[in-house]
Amino acid sequence: MDSTITNYWQLLYRIPVFIALWIAFILIKYPTVFVGFFVVPFLYRYRHKKYEDLPAWTKPWANPEDWWGGPAGTEESVPQWWINRYEGVTFWTWYKYHAIRNPANGLRTYEFLDLDIVPEKVEYIAYPTLKHYDPWYTRKYTPDVDFYWYLTWQGWQSCFKIIYHWNDEKHIEFKIGWRVNPGDRKGFMDPDGVRSDGAGFATKFLPWRNG
Repeated sequence: MDSTITNYWQLLYRIPVFIALWIAFILIKYPTVFVGFFVVPFLYRYRHKKYEDLPAWTKPWANPEDWWGGPAGTEESVPQWWINRYEGVTFWTWYKYHAIRNPANGLRTYEFLDLDIVPEKVEYIAYPTLKHYDPWYTRKYTPDVDFYWYLTWQGWQSCFKIIYHWNDEKHIEFKIGWRVNPGDRKGFMDPDGVRSDGAGFATKFLPWRNG
């Protein structure tokens, strides 16, 4: 067990607030996701426009990470790995990425909704102690570890993640909260990367995932 706190009773009164804030964000995000099914097609015409030049109404559905000018974006306003996967970009593959796979991630651009990570303010409790809490890492460097989790928070914004390896190829993953992890305590990772505009909110439940 690794932790930044010694008195775990201090954590108990925070957990109900963490849960309440997760629910509140979900109540904001998923209606925005639903609206995005109908709005995202109108963003297609702006895919060759840099993020900073987009109209204000597009921002809830235009993720600064993926749009042209962002750390993972291209002139097609999707990541290069997505272009490689589909051997190019059509309207459907572009729509699938922004409306279905990564919906409403532009909400992270609103300061009252995102999390600007400050390493010295990050706290966590995690089991076991790992450098990275991701399947690619544990399979390669700690193959004896099949189950791990963490609860990380900065102020009242938090993230809870669980991983269990079913076998050498499949795992279950559950994640909810802002994209802050135990490693952020040691320093803001990749300051010019995907979280440079603030850590967004994620919900993930993958019961039978490859990789």
